Amino acid sequence: MFWSKLQSILFCLVLLALLLAGCAEDSDKPDQSAVADQTAVAPTVTPDVLVIWHTYTGPEQAALEQIRTDFEVAHPDIDVQVNYVEAATFQDEYRNAVLGGAGPDLIFAPSEWLSLFAAEGIIVSFDNVLLEQLHDVMPEPVAQAALVDDTPYGIAFSADFTTLYYNRTLLPKQPETFSELIFFAEKAGLTIPPTFRATSGFYLFYDTQLMDSSGASLLRPSKVELYLATVKAFAEYPGIVFSSDRQVFLQGQSSMLVASSADYAALRDGLGDSLGVARLPERDGQVVPSLITVRVVMQSLNITQAARENAVLFLTFLLSPGTQNLWFEQTYRAPVAMFEVSDETVRVEWDYSLRNGVPSPLHPDFAGVMLPVLDQAVEAVTLEGADPVIATESVMAGILLGE
Repeated sequence: MFWSKLQSILFCLVLLALLLAGCAEDSDKPDQSAVADQTAVAPTVTPDVLVIWHTYTGPEQAALEQIRTDFEVAHPDIDVQVNYVEAATFQDEYRNAVLGGAGPDLIFAPSEWLSLFAAEGIIVSFDNVLLEQLHDVMPEPVAQAALVDDTPYGIAFSADFTTLYYNRTLLPKQPETFSELIFFAEKAGLTIPPTFRATSGFYLFYDTQLMDSSGASLLRPSKVELYLATVKAFAEYPGIVFSSDRQVFLQGQSSMLVASSADYAALRDGLGDSLGVARLPERDGQVVPSLITVRVVMQSLNITQAARENAVLFLTFLLSPGTQNLWFEQTYRAPVAMFEVSDETVRVEWDYSLRNGVPSPLHPDFAGVMLPVLDQAVEAVTLEGADPVIATESVMAGILLGE
């Protein structure tokens, strides 16, 4: 009897222990609603997208990618998508995309496309307030080089212009006047390409009017003749050679070279620290201006208001001193804001050229009609000894036929 009662008591105790253990286990389990709250994932914020089309390859493309990366670090809520499009097909692809209701928000393109796209209505102008803000970081001639009928259809970010290069090992200093230029040329040589761009300072010295916004020529026969006569006389000085062969300069057979700022990278590769950079020297105490061509950013017809606001941030970043210096360091192309360019000589000389330059006409007929005719005239008077009067008649007739 005793053992029977003891077994019953033990059985009850074990059963009670099991029940208590189960309750404890249940109490240890977290509340399922609490678990759901704790494991819920915070909603992901989708960044705004800013789409850019460009035609750059090589160092320029790499620099643009670096600028995109740096901008996204500063603005993580904006996703900048940089897309390369071949230059040969860019206009058609962009036109078709925009007319189909799509396309990029911004395009990086030559300034000659500005008037064409503006006339077709496939780009929209920038806000004048933005333009005024950005004017503070670039010289006035550069800002004007991106205006169509005084309307800011583009924002310039890089420029090309005529530059005087010299070999530091052959010349004691850069020539500051045309008299010094002629003297140094006789002693150590000067090479000039037989083109209008290379010699445009001779024309712009007399007259800065080349073409109006509609593409009509503003060249006056008297000024063209004076320009060609000056170029011909210059070609007759000892030591001055008109040639497109840059090797003469790179091999030290000529101490000076007139070329584009865009040639800086190749010339520096050839001469290294011996390469000197200078402005065009003064003539009769007056500035000889350079013809400035710019690369611009345009705004698509289909850009949204949100993209417009992000574009302002991107353009402000693009034209900031640090980013402009990055552009120079990686491409050796001239930025439009020279404040922080690391090479002091380049910064001073190129800034001077930009501030005293003349904007290149934006109309496509400038490159398609006017330049070829003027180039032929320069070749005629410098390489063939043609009469400037006859060469001028050819210029005026050629432009008239091109129109």
